[in-house]
Amino acid sequence: MDIKIKKLNNKLLKAMQIMAEHNYMSFNEVCLIVSEPQAVRYLRFLRDRDFTEIIELPLNRRLHCLSSLGWAALQNKNLLRVGKRFLPSSLRTSYISHTLETIQARLAIEKDKEVSDFLPEKTARHYFWQKYGEVFRGKSCDAEIFIQLKRKYKVGFEVQLSKKSGETYESYVRKLEQRTDLDRVLWACKNELIKKGLQQAVLNTGTLQGHIFSLLNDIKESGLKKTSWYDKNNKKVEIFK
Repeated sequence: MDIKIKKLNNKLLKAMQIMAEHNYMSFNEVCLIVSEPQAVRYLRFLRDRDFTEIIELPLNRRLHCLSSLGWAALQNKNLLRVGKRFLPSSLRTSYISHTLETIQARLAIEKDKEVSDFLPEKTARHYFWQKYGEVFRGKSCDAEIFIQLKRKYKVGFEVQLSKKSGETYESYVRKLEQRTDLDRVLWACKNELIKKGLQQAVLNTGTLQGHIFSLLNDIKESGLKKTSWYDKNNKKVEIFK
């Protein structure tokens, strides 16, 4: 039975908020919020009300982003955590995979009860500007995650999809070392080769900052808590201890 959606609900608002904070999402990410049949109805509801715009890609792929009306609807609900709306004309195709993978990881991570907030780079930069009245000049992470244990921890979250040189990895680590506001840096790696390269970079720099590593697909499947995490020496560590 095709149940019609009559108004914005929490799951629709969640999808819109992700579009605002990550610029866009695909059908696959909406299916991580609701079932596949529901995702079809949800996206149709948003499009019929001109809350979203569609970006057509090769091979019949589509991305969905907020329109000006969708942005205003989210603003009216006090759910906007960014200062500028993404425009389809500014799409950089080389970023699409990274953006969608980060969204998929986010939706899994937010299920962990210890995670109190997930701020994508765009949101974290906006909050910094609101607080200090200036643009953040340091090394941004793909996201900043707040974890509530006996105290609140702020950790950087980095998604790595492709193998880079050791010098590039070491540069990342040295720049992140300046982020004294971070209690730890979590690396979500596409494969073991990338993971080992990053671990070696941390060893080479001698940084005292806490860096731990896992595989991206494991995080997307299980979130942070149930995923196996490893330190620079590839020793298994507990993320919430």
